[in-house]
Amino acid sequence: MANSRYNSLQVTLRKRLSKGLTFDFNYTFSKAFDDTAGSRSAYNWKTEKAVTQISPHVVNVLFLYQLPFGKDHQLGSGNAVVRSFVGGWQLSGITTFYAGLPFGTLTANCNVPNAGSCYADYNPGFSGPVRINGGYGSGDLSAANAPAFLDKNAFVSPAPFTYGNTPRTNVLGLHDPNRYTESLSLRREFQIREGVRLAFQADAFNPLNWVVFAGPNINITSSSFGKVTATSSSPRVLQFNARVMF
Repeated sequence: MANSRYNSLQVTLRKRLSKGLTFDFNYTFSKAFDDTAGSRSAYNWKTEKAVTQISPHVVNVLFLYQLPFGKDHQLGSGNAVVRSFVGGWQLSGITTFYAGLPFGTLTANCNVPNAGSCYADYNPGFSGPVRINGGYGSGDLSAANAPAFLDKNAFVSPAPFTYGNTPRTNVLGLHDPNRYTESLSLRREFQIREGVRLAFQADAFNPLNWVVFAGPNINITSSSFGKVTATSSSPRVLQFNARVMF
């Protein structure tokens, strides 16, 4: 048996189509707890309950805009050049922001035979900030001495036959980097002749080429503990397509 609890606040702001523009803004603030993962040990049930690894803040912005070129934005009026090439374009996009996920389990060396798994211990002799060396991704991550963004001295492996006293998730409120995604689309239909239209569309995914780093290594026995070794975003991608409709 297991339990989970989820609470959220959801806000939506919507503008219906007028003057060529429609958009939708929505925000979700959420928090959840569960005891459905981890070691699943009846000997260690108190540490099973933890913050669920979901993004606490999510923002979505969606829009569609009829670009204000050409008389009355109509293909059948205005200058012929405008009518053929400039008027009638639609720009649309989706932008999403996710707050960083809470850290998962800090793994460590342990000895709890036949009794589940263990987590790291807090180091009682440690004082000072655990987050170090600036924002995630700062410095030369490919160098032999790439910076770590967590201080390994803050944690130790637990004593034999103990489970460790760090929580299953959300250790010290630490979280992965925030994430962003964005896509844009530009579309236009051209009237070839009666009953025949050409639809052209250009899409850009991650058009600003944002780099979002993945979370740091959280295995305290690893030489890469606290280091960022990957990204969680894809590079810019452009896509063009055309379709004849009749």
